[in-house]
Amino acid sequence: LKLASVSTIHFHISKLKEGGYLGKTENKARAISVASKEPMVKIPLLGVIAAGEPIEAIRQNEFIAFPKAKLPSNGNLYALRVVGSSMIDENINDGDVVLVKQQDVAENGERVVALIDNHEATLKKFYKEMGHIRLQPANKTFEPIIIRKDRDIKIQGVVIDVIKNEEELQAEKITITKEVRKERKLPLNKIILGDVVQELRKLPDESCDVVIIDPPYNIGKDFGNNIDKRELGEYVEWCKSWINESIRILKPNGTMFIYGFSEILAYLSVEIPINKRWLIWHYTNKNVASLNFWQRSHEAIICAWKDKPVFNRDEVREPYTDGFLNGAAGKIRKGTPGRFSSSGLETVYKAHDGGALPRDVIKVPALAGGAGMIERWFLCKTCDSVCEPRQLKNHDGHEIMKHPTQKPFELSKKLIKSAMPKKDGVVLVPFVGTGSECAAAKELGQSYIGFEINPDYVRLAEKMVGDKKSVAKLF
Repeated sequence: LKLASVSTIHFHISKLKEGGYLGKTENKARAISVASKEPMVKIPLLGVIAAGEPIEAIRQNEFIAFPKAKLPSNGNLYALRVVGSSMIDENINDGDVVLVKQQDVAENGERVVALIDNHEATLKKFYKEMGHIRLQPANKTFEPIIIRKDRDIKIQGVVIDVIKNEEELQAEKITITKEVRKERKLPLNKIILGDVVQELRKLPDESCDVVIIDPPYNIGKDFGNNIDKRELGEYVEWCKSWINESIRILKPNGTMFIYGFSEILAYLSVEIPINKRWLIWHYTNKNVASLNFWQRSHEAIICAWKDKPVFNRDEVREPYTDGFLNGAAGKIRKGTPGRFSSSGLETVYKAHDGGALPRDVIKVPALAGGAGMIERWFLCKTCDSVCEPRQLKNHDGHEIMKHPTQKPFELSKKLIKSAMPKKDGVVLVPFVGTGSECAAAKELGQSYIGFEINPDYVRLAEKMVGDKKSVAKLF
């Protein structure tokens, strides 16, 4: 082997022994042997943890196998996959898995899993200081998180080991398996309070006809219980989890719609492994003002499908333009070269009774100003009651809560009508908000399944959906 010295051999043998690859009996000849396969212990992999800005605590039913000899003799253990880069100076990188010993106390300088305000989890170094707790990143580009007495923090465990990224996991033959309990029966016409990924995992494969997804856009909106501004990598990783689950749940002839700003959806589009096109929702009544750049007058919608999707073109036809009705409709192009059809006859332009074929630019007013007041429902935090716009005058001076990004009812109806089956359709709404998509599904005679993590929005949505009546099916 051309090794420089016996001490070098001793060093490598010692390292192999420490790693569990060799067995060696001290002070005995020919006492080196290949270590037998050591027993493995199944550790629950509960989801992801942010090494960056705090993100929602996400729990998943997965497990990793870990060598028993490397584990402490007592205590409950769990694992979390790291997303983000705020702990790189502690050699904890994006994609690594941290092994955590569950406990509710920590010493200064320990690496902890902390739950902030009962729903935001983060991985940082812990320091208890005068009048506050400091959660310190191990990356100079990140600011510490200061938790004062008016905020809630719970220590959920201390990091005892780090398993490097996926390539090293495979080299160590650590396997990941899923244990997901699927619903035997779809929870139809229910709005379920819970985490989107955890609830999506419970739904069976290819069980929903239409999936309408209106996620947080990662632009800093206040949704009442979470931070809508994460590192881009963290946000995309989180989005991939619900995108993949939604695709699994989508029927072969179903359609999935995802709202967003085009600059955000561009990152998500490349993560969608099925057919897709872009639609545009054009606000016809407002622009998002900007003095420094182009004013925003639209949002993008990704329209995705697996095989040949249901498309009810006659249900979503649009009004003809005045130019067509007053000009080309019903007329024959006379003597124009190249206007003949394959039959040799001139093209006759006929108006359809239902209107023009639908275009990929959908013109619907946004819920802005007085127009927005008509559709919105509100939660009075002072009275702890849900109210309609006409009832707001009875709550003057009260603390009123509304959803910041509620979509128009007309827009929700159009998307569902375009893709719903003739009967027994199921519309899945992973981010319910105030429930306009669920209400539209109900009015169109379709079943719906909705998930929402904010209990206040669940109350609003249930009231809004309960106010809608199902009408006769369109077909």
